[in-house]
Amino acid sequence: MNRQRKITLIGVFIIILTFALCQTVFAGGAKEEAMFLKLWSMQQSDRRVIDNQNSVIADFQEKYPNVTIELEVTPYAAYRDKLLVAAKGGNPPDISVVDHIWNPEFAAAGLIIPLDDYLRASSIKKDVFFKGAWDTAVYKNKVWGIPMDVGAWEDLYYNADLFAKAGVSVPKTWDEWLEVGRKLTVDTNKDGEIDQWGLYLLGAKSEATIVFIDSLIFSNGGKITSDDGTRGLLDSPQVIGAMEFYKKLVEIAPPGVPNADQEQSSQYFTTGKVAMQTIGEWEQETIINRAPDLNWKIASIPVPKRGDTFHATFGGWNFVIYKDSKHKDMAWKFIEFASTEERNFKMASLTPARLDAAQKYLSEFKRQSEVIFEIMENAYPRPISPIYPQVSEIQQDMVQDFLLGKSVRQACIDANKKLNDLLAGQ
Repeated sequence: MNRQRKITLIGVFIIILTFALCQTVFAGGAKEEAMFLKLWSMQQSDRRVIDNQNSVIADFQEKYPNVTIELEVTPYAAYRDKLLVAAKGGNPPDISVVDHIWNPEFAAAGLIIPLDDYLRASSIKKDVFFKGAWDTAVYKNKVWGIPMDVGAWEDLYYNADLFAKAGVSVPKTWDEWLEVGRKLTVDTNKDGEIDQWGLYLLGAKSEATIVFIDSLIFSNGGKITSDDGTRGLLDSPQVIGAMEFYKKLVEIAPPGVPNADQEQSSQYFTTGKVAMQTIGEWEQETIINRAPDLNWKIASIPVPKRGDTFHATFGGWNFVIYKDSKHKDMAWKFIEFASTEERNFKMASLTPARLDAAQKYLSEFKRQSEVIFEIMENAYPRPISPIYPQVSEIQQDMVQDFLLGKSVRQACIDANKKLNDLLAGQ
């Protein structure tokens, strides 16, 4: 009896064990392996952005109950270094967003993985995104990121009341820009001192200056480097011509252009000291908050001549997956999940990178959304280079050189020599 009882108990145990294994293995009542994913992002000033991103994460976790995603945000100034230290130390997040200009750097360093194999069988298609945004993630003919959001440097913001008072219309060409700017640069107090200027002109050593001059260069048919990133083109006629025009704009700008930064631009514009400023669509909230009664509008930046197209400079953020992530497939599933129209609308901290989500976002939250959308459709990325910060530094020095006395042509030639030396050492 004891022997028979043992056999019976063993049989019952096997049945229970088999049932438990079936419950674990088969989908439907599946109890899959628990996964913990880290998602890092840049800290936003608007709390709603974080709340919206957490709602997308919650929806994903509902679809995949075995997955927990922790969102960690970091201020911009510390974010890049934090990512690099973690990734180079073998302890990166599974997913992060990276600034467009960091994407090739992270790819060249082997910190993130190409996404081409995932894309072949994916619902994500490049044609649903702004072309310039998608291009920021392509390096060495591979795709290293998926665009999340974008911003176009720049729109032309103008004070409609000052324009009406001066009897001028929105300029369309570079010559018209100077002409209108001169009429708006006046001594309103009649005391011999100019106290209103046509344009706030960025000139400080900063990326804000570079995205502005790049837009002039792109619109004049120029490039910063060759398409393969091996040669500098800062000494080309297109670049020199654009920079000569940029220097002419000093005439209609407040004094101190070599130190003029974006924060000062906002102050000058919202207090009526300048009639025009150049910045992206995100500036609208700042103007509304600082000067709710200001009668302002936006337009496209003027172009060299009628018939030309203005090409703004793109900024924004891309999703990437890290080489040392232990859950790459699930990380990709989250990126796919977060890249649908509805969720891209929620995840974006700037304008969504998807065309459909961008149209919805701009129409709901921005004035003159059709103007912004057209600017974004024609925007170009900055050079796709793993050493972009050094490229930008050379451009910043070039601008300082010709603002402080060197001829534009010579400053461009000297800068291009430095750029070629830099590119040759990659």
